[in-house]
Amino acid sequence: MSQTPIDPSDLPPPDPNVPLDERKDGHSEGITGPVAWMARNGVAANVLMFVLVLGGLLALLSVRQEVFP
Repeated sequence: MSQTPIDPSDLPPPDPNVPLDERKDGHSEGITGPVAWMARNGVAANVLMFVLVLGGLLALLSVRQEVFP
């Protein structure tokens, strides 16, 4: 019994509302941690970047400048 190969053009397009790391039964494939969380939450990644840039600018104000002798 041989199976015919599946043509990728016959498959339905992926659902954009379902994360790529989520299986059809609702369980994730074990991808966890802060990097995976940021990959799924783009707004959180942008907020973190904003906080880091703002913190860098505030730290820039408190750096002592050395004058040329």
